[in-house]
Amino acid sequence: MSEIIATLSALVTKRKLVPFLGAGCSASMLPSGEHLTCIMRAALGGVTASHHAEIAQLYVETFGREAFCQFLKEKLTIETFDDEKGFIHLTMMQLGVPVIYTTNQDNVMEKGFEKHGIPYKTIIDLRDFEETTGDEQLYIKFHGDLNDPGSIVFTTEDYESRIKEREHAMTARLREDLLAKNLLFVGYSFRDMNMQQLFMEVREAFFGELPTSYMIAYEYTKALQSLCDDFGILLIDPMVEMPQSENHHIAFADLLKRILEMSKKK
Repeated sequence: MSEIIATLSALVTKRKLVPFLGAGCSASMLPSGEHLTCIMRAALGGVTASHHAEIAQLYVETFGREAFCQFLKEKLTIETFDDEKGFIHLTMMQLGVPVIYTTNQDNVMEKGFEKHGIPYKTIIDLRDFEETTGDEQLYIKFHGDLNDPGSIVFTTEDYESRIKEREHAMTARLREDLLAKNLLFVGYSFRDMNMQQLFMEVREAFFGELPTSYMIAYEYTKALQSLCDDFGILLIDPMVEMPQSENHHIAFADLLKRILEMSKKK
């Protein structure tokens, strides 16, 4: 058995593993971030800005915050959860871990919880933490939820505001989990400026002595390896762990399946 599968499944049974889902997890059911950026750029008549946050900022300044949030809601909302397309979300649900994070604003995970009858609590601010009962799956939406436009972090202004607000409830909770548990990034590129800032601050404050964070690469690249090395994240290449797989797509799915199977056995 793969050593990394044994390690991650053991962390699940100890309730120490904290999945952190990125946009890649929802890519099979929703438009990609690149596609959303292209639509916004076209609506703006073609702009020179390239980063999605800069283009989103221009969109808000041109059409207003309400129109921007409505645009996101139309593009990032599903009616029904597809188990096959949502196998990453389904795997994370079935792990039975107490907390799952995401920077996604979509409703894919919530639809999955509802379809499979799993009690959950979406967390977007301090008030939500206060209202938890202790028996729900906590789904922490680090960059907000489409049903609460004020919570959304998407534009350059949003990111700058969140970075300055060092004691924001989301940041405080993630800092706590970074110190006590092991994060597992899935479908994540780690280019998010908020996450990079938080990792740097916590690593510097504790001299790099943090529990290991992991990332499962959907497709391993040297660039991703370099980025993970910069932030002390252990990057997992599914093709290395599942060498019998035909390609990286299958290896990724097989690795998640094996982690889930071994966690259940343990």
